[in-house]
Amino acid sequence: MPTKEIINGVVYIFVSKDNDDSAIGSISGNTITYTTDKLVEIWSAKIEYDYNNALKNFPESVSKGLRGEEPVIRVIDLKLINEVLSIQGSLEDEDDESAKDKRNNLLTMAKKNGELTIVWNETENGEQTLWTLDEGNKLHGAFVNKMKFTETAGKLSESKTETTPERKIDVNVQLVRGKDL
Repeated sequence: MPTKEIINGVVYIFVSKDNDDSAIGSISGNTITYTTDKLVEIWSAKIEYDYNNALKNFPESVSKGLRGEEPVIRVIDLKLINEVLSIQGSLEDEDDESAKDKRNNLLTMAKKNGELTIVWNETENGEQTLWTLDEGNKLHGAFVNKMKFTETAGKLSESKTETTPERKIDVNVQLVRGKDL
């Protein structure tokens, strides 16, 4: 299986298990091992992490004689937690893979595979973030909730003899952390 060294500023999305639950991708330190066409690199401009716990609030009513007092709100925490990762970045042409191929691979992963693994930053600086299946800690990977691609023409030139221009595809991906059922 091919490997990829993790670079700061790049988000890597890859399939860690195939549809038959066999392992096809893993991470060890700053190295990702993956199968062909099962890893996409997004040069990230912005990463947002949203944690939402849908608490149930029950304000207590205040009687007529106690109107000047601060009302109490009772809260029930049912742990209805939703974790969302939004990635804004770009897919760029490289020697071994075009931006268009990366876009198509990302679409294929979203449509055909279940739980994905997301990693960004290196372990050496202590800043690596990893969304992957970790049953022992009750952590799970991610599922693509929404994607949007914006394609630009690339380098513009007046020369008609120049090779195909480099392509850059801007991408916004929204992933939700969850367990594949």
